[in-house]
Amino acid sequence: MTRATRTAPWAALWGGVAALALGACRCADDGAVRERAEDDRPATAICNETLSETTADNIAMSFDLVVPVKRWFELSPASLTEEIRKLDLTVKMPPTARLKNANMEYVPVEIATDKGTVRTGFTLTAPGGWASGQPERESTEGADKGRPVLQGAIARFDVSAKTRPGPEDDNEVRAAWFVAAALARLGDGVVVDPQEENEPISTSHLNDTLADEAGSLDPGASAWEFYPYELFLAVEEGERDKVAKLLDADPRALNARDASGNTPLMLAVLHGNADVTRDLVARGADLCANNRYHASVVDFAIKAGEVRLLRELIARGADPTRVALFAASSGDVPGLMVLLNAGCPVEAATASGWTLLLLAISEGHFELAKRLVDRGARVTAENEDGVTALMLAASAGHLATVEMLLARGADLTHQAADGSTALDRASQHGHPEVVRLLKQRLGRTP
Repeated sequence: MTRATRTAPWAALWGGVAALALGACRCADDGAVRERAEDDRPATAICNETLSETTADNIAMSFDLVVPVKRWFELSPASLTEEIRKLDLTVKMPPTARLKNANMEYVPVEIATDKGTVRTGFTLTAPGGWASGQPERESTEGADKGRPVLQGAIARFDVSAKTRPGPEDDNEVRAAWFVAAALARLGDGVVVDPQEENEPISTSHLNDTLADEAGSLDPGASAWEFYPYELFLAVEEGERDKVAKLLDADPRALNARDASGNTPLMLAVLHGNADVTRDLVARGADLCANNRYHASVVDFAIKAGEVRLLRELIARGADPTRVALFAASSGDVPGLMVLLNAGCPVEAATASGWTLLLLAISEGHFELAKRLVDRGARVTAENEDGVTALMLAASAGHLATVEMLLARGADLTHQAADGSTALDRASQHGHPEVVRLLKQRLGRTP
């Protein structure tokens, strides 16, 4: 059965984690920053890895099922797999899968079919309070159409598939149907497909749908071959000894990826587990990997404000330059200061010569520009087109920044590759106060 997918409403979360997805966006490099002819600013979309991977057409196109239930039941991997077995599908999932408190929790599963083993997963959100036996009551009104979903419902589960950017896994959709049906059976509920106008489907009417989905399972399109779920949990929980034991038993798990592309090292930094982080680094964990949202371990460390950790990562070979360039371009003062304090050079630049100072001024982040100059950024630096910080400030008409740069030794007479000076650019862009100041400094009559 083919169902349409929709853009998940929480896809914006990862735009909001732009500190992790855009600040994470492994930024500008060789030719990715281009000067705009009309205003001397580089394009802000300066990700080195193509942004097409994170456009609205590709990011978080999700398939969702809603399961309102009438009664509480004990939810565990064992109870869920047993109920799915009664639906004629043999599924294996980690015995420690966090189902009761799941909040957009990806659960890997292996499904046995006549054609082979399908390795896929599903994403579950359980009702608040389910683990304690006191679930938060769910409204009986449909979210989209305002129609009753299930009279007497005490709570609802959400089962999703295709919830991340990257290669689509149609097997997730098929697994989601079986998980939703099993939950409905356990909780005397129904399955609601928001893609089909919220029409409730009773468990007795799901047979045809489940038969179609089971027949479409494709072992050749498995999402993963190896998924060390126990290691990911141990890293998140900061269980240092357990992490060491698991890695000793299977060293290939060191740089394994979870469903979002996070490595164990990324998860350790994200969850603030410093000892586990250091152990993973000492074992040789990849310091330069990016997840599916283009976030790296450096990004997570910045987000956590872990200056000491950043120093260690940089000392061991992690490159903070690209993230620093994006921070300068986007005006992320705290993030950039953390990077500089951790050892990122203040003269970091793209291959085409755009320094942190040039990027900050080009995007109008003048206070950040002053802080960079105070930290020793060269005011005479120029990009490959010969454009300087003074020229950019003059083009923008920011008088205070022009005065600051002149006071720090900016060259009034410098010419860009096209022969223009700061005065020419201020005049061209219609900034009379800047023109007047520059003429006075040049000894000309305003």
